[in-house]
Amino acid sequence: MPATLEFHGKAKEIKLNILAAKTYENRLLITFIQPVIVDANDYGIPAENLTNLANTVGGLSLSNKVAVNFVLTFK
Repeated sequence: MPATLEFHGKAKEIKLNILAAKTYENRLLITFIQPVIVDANDYGIPAENLTNLANTVGGLSLSNKVAVNFVLTFK
């Protein structure tokens, strides 16, 4: 399913592979079949921001890419 992800003032077209299912009590469940990889470089996030964030949380190593997943339930 095509979608637009807007983040940090930039927009990028992405493809979502989702699963939608009707569950109990006529609820609708929607989830990713596979996560979307979000790259900070695609959204103009400076590497310095990631370095500062890493330092703030104790010097952990952070990647400029992250896997994003979600599960939604609608009544």
